[in-house]
Amino acid sequence: MARGDITTTIRCDVCGHQWFGCTDRRVNIRAARQHVQRANGFKRLRLAGKMADVCSMCQEKMARLTV
Repeated sequence: MARGDITTTIRCDVCGHQWFGCTDRRVNIRAARQHVQRANGFKRLRLAGKMADVCSMCQEKMARLTV
């Protein structure tokens, strides 16, 4: 991590676990957040009428429940 890099954390809205990530300082904070989401397997899903950040482990659990 270099000086000036953007660091961000993202929390799974289902299980509550947090993931930490950092990106190059040339991107804006929204792009940095999306990069951390993709790198950790997060997806934005609609749950109970609201948009939620869901980690890959919870996505697998939900897939097993719907089958």
